[in-house]
Amino acid sequence: MGCHPNDPADEARRFQQEYIALLQHAPSSPVPYEDRPAYAWDSLFFPYNADFRWTGTARSYPHRKIYHYTYGEGRTDSLPLWGELWLPHGKDTFRLLLFLIIQQNDSSLFLPFYDRTNGTETYGGGRYLELPYAEGPITVDFNYATHPYCAYSDRYSCMLPPSENQIPVAVRAGERLVGAQKKKGH
Repeated sequence: MGCHPNDPADEARRFQQEYIALLQHAPSSPVPYEDRPAYAWDSLFFPYNADFRWTGTARSYPHRKIYHYTYGEGRTDSLPLWGELWLPHGKDTFRLLLFLIIQQNDSSLFLPFYDRTNGTETYGGGRYLELPYAEGPITVDFNYATHPYCAYSDRYSCMLPPSENQIPVAVRAGERLVGAQKKKGH
């Protein structure tokens, strides 16, 4: 099957391949070098699932807020709280908090979340999803969800998703536990 420009499944698979290559080979990879052979890289992501490509509405707060959180061993940090994501699914609509990520030449929205796969099929500390900076209608493709770096190594401490960001559905899309992660109990 060929790659079709703008095909969501092809684009997600391309992202996943690039992400896996970073984890396997980049000097900045969070995966300890000695653990890399134990990973089942070919199954690091759930198979692409179009059912987890949802359309929601992103609404910014009129005044920026700061979200303070604790991570690691009692350390605290903060992130700009950008607004909310209203995400309809079936008969339910979920209200999730969105954070602002400011990079050198770009900004994006950050959605840390929990779902019913955490601790069994995915990392117990939740997963992360980066979204385009957009106000109004937005596509949320969970096939791009990744584990935080602390899922790979104790060298990292990560923000846990806020309690408001619990999706009461098993989101079987994006990164999942494999190989060395399962053995470590992550």
